[in-house]
Amino acid sequence: MYKFIWALMIGLLVCVCIIVFFNNRKKGSANGVTGEWYWEKFSEEEIQAWSKMFMIETGEIMQKWKDAGVKHVLDVGAGQGHYSMRFARSGFDVDALDINDFSMQRLSRLAGEQNINIKTVTADARKMPYADNTFDAVFAIQVVNLLGCDNVVPMLNEICRVVKPNGQIWFTLDAVENMEKHDISKSSASLPEDRYNMEYCLFDNKKIREMIMPLIDVNNIFKTTYISPQTMDTFMTKYGIVGTCKK
Repeated sequence: MYKFIWALMIGLLVCVCIIVFFNNRKKGSANGVTGEWYWEKFSEEEIQAWSKMFMIETGEIMQKWKDAGVKHVLDVGAGQGHYSMRFARSGFDVDALDINDFSMQRLSRLAGEQNINIKTVTADARKMPYADNTFDAVFAIQVVNLLGCDNVVPMLNEICRVVKPNGQIWFTLDAVENMEKHDISKSSASLPEDRYNMEYCLFDNKKIREMIMPLIDVNNIFKTTYISPQTMDTFMTKYGIVGTCKK
């Protein structure tokens, strides 16, 4: 009898350990992804400050897409949605996707308060819940390289799946010099500790040729920067890539 009880207790303990293990793995896949931004840890002041940052080419690209008849766009890795809001205010139909549910709930609330129609979805950019050839254009700002080099191609393949044939995509890749430019010790506690470790994929022209150009017919590639609208100081250097998928 005692042996049976001990066996039962051990069995229950093993079951609990297994459940905890898989729950932790599940949590890690959603909220512990390398490079994910922990928006829920930011103060409202930090979020507002970050949302005022913009990329200098945004207006030019929006105008070109308007002239080309682009209407329905997807913002992949939308974060707090400042690009989604800019596109929506400019007359585009916008869908916004991010793996962080907090940011998508916040964007949905803000868009509603401002009577801006943005459809938000919480999902992994490597497996998006959209049918093939759904969007006229897709943009992915500061997201493609956040999951490490092994995930760059899968994410771009998924972006190419949901954009229409000959539909344009615009995305950014962090430049190698960002590693030297930023003092990691001064990074916000709201960012993952491993943001600039070896899993964080940084690019130069050679890596772009090897990894990106086999997938994308590049129309334009340029060095771009985040700038502060208050000080006009450069915030971060990136490669901006505009092109069409080889599909």
